[in-house]
Amino acid sequence: MYAVMLIIIWKGQALVMTGEVTIGTLSTFMLYLTTIYWQFFKMSFVLGNLFMVIGAAERLTTIINIKPTILTDDNDTLDTIPEEQVNGELKLEGVKFRYPTKPTVVALKGDVETGKGISIGVSQDNPRVIALVGASGCGKSTCIALMERFYDPLAGRVTFCGRDIRELENRWYRKNVSIVQQEPALFGATIKQNICYGFEEEMAAMSEEEQLARLDEACHAAHCYDFLHDTILFP
Repeated sequence: MYAVMLIIIWKGQALVMTGEVTIGTLSTFMLYLTTIYWQFFKMSFVLGNLFMVIGAAERLTTIINIKPTILTDDNDTLDTIPEEQVNGELKLEGVKFRYPTKPTVVALKGDVETGKGISIGVSQDNPRVIALVGASGCGKSTCIALMERFYDPLAGRVTFCGRDIRELENRWYRKNVSIVQQEPALFGATIKQNICYGFEEEMAAMSEEEQLARLDEACHAAHCYDFLHDTILFP
């Protein structure tokens, strides 16, 4: 564009020198040309962004239309366990697993028939702390992901109270088996809303006193009650 303007100025000054156009006509033409140029420039910028949005929308639509293999909705055919039978027993029994993005790499090796492989368990009847220790990539996070049923094992099974978790309703299961990440994240909401996240329907059915009691119970369990009630930090 700048080269075109230089050519027009060079040619225009020659026409001004010969008297074919006036300096005012040349200046007006240059002003109009600059205005039209900037309008086309803005239009190209808008069209470029529009095509970027269209491309992103296509990718987003593809992601939205993906049907997950592990459903959290419309799975009323799955079962739950009566509350009195929930003993907190959680086991991995000879699981074998590969991540879908790395099908050639075996993340966990196991065989439920021979009893070899990854088999660990914890129960309220025999409370204990289990530490998964190992080199990076050995499968520690994979074990937790399988316990939370972010994935299903290729072989073996994960059981809760003696039941294969693939037979259990996912929302119910995940309300009974929780995970605390190494780096927890807070949503842009109040502390109460963060604590009650995913538990809104149950809290709505409680009285205000019951809600406060459950909140205090959760805070004590997470060892943050004193911190949250510090009037210096939260006046």
